[in-house]
Amino acid sequence: MCALTPRLAAIAALLTPGQTAADIGADHAQLSIYLALKNVAPRVIIGELGTGPLERALRAVAAYGLQSRIEVRQGDGLRVLAPGEVANVILAGLGGDTLARMLAADWEKAASFPNYVFQPMSKPEVLRQALADRGWQIVSETVVEERGRLYLVLTSHPGMQPYQLSDIEIAVGPRILQAETEIKRQYIWRILQAWLRIESRLRSSTQAENRRQAEIIRERIQRLEEIWHANQGK
Repeated sequence: MCALTPRLAAIAALLTPGQTAADIGADHAQLSIYLALKNVAPRVIIGELGTGPLERALRAVAAYGLQSRIEVRQGDGLRVLAPGEVANVILAGLGGDTLARMLAADWEKAASFPNYVFQPMSKPEVLRQALADRGWQIVSETVVEERGRLYLVLTSHPGMQPYQLSDIEIAVGPRILQAETEIKRQYIWRILQAWLRIESRLRSSTQAENRRQAEIIRERIQRLEEIWHANQGK
């Protein structure tokens, strides 16, 4: 099969090897097939809600003769799994708000799976807040570039002690802010540029609430700029 894209390769690298995995929303099943062929996971469960994606996954698995290693199930989110059935759960390619709702549908069942790899396409701040509120540790945040776009891949383990994240940590990511790699600094820079554009739009408004929001964003920009400059020499 073809090599994985950088985004999918980053997800695969963050799984606990040798343990079962569930790929929720696998679509063409490329990642699941890779995990089986490379023996990263002895068994993979694919979960798809829509009939079209389900049929595509079934065809892809059959094309590689992996029906004994990869099971394709139809259902919504984690509902396709029994409690504790897998060690790794992959939730990728959806918005952070959607990922948070999937977990919130049954936090008790969600906590029975020890390792999560999330790849939110948008609104990662919603996912981070949900994880912190439930006491799930954000173990790592990885940034990968693919076709000129930066993607965030986040790992988390279930916990029981809620904790606080600052507004900057929620918006940017507690591990991203450590900025130990150039690509993470690029990620911070792009967030800064987006905030500057939002601030400019809000300041051009005549509404008092928009101007108040502009001041809040300005304060965040200043703090993030300080972090950015502090990490430039690393």
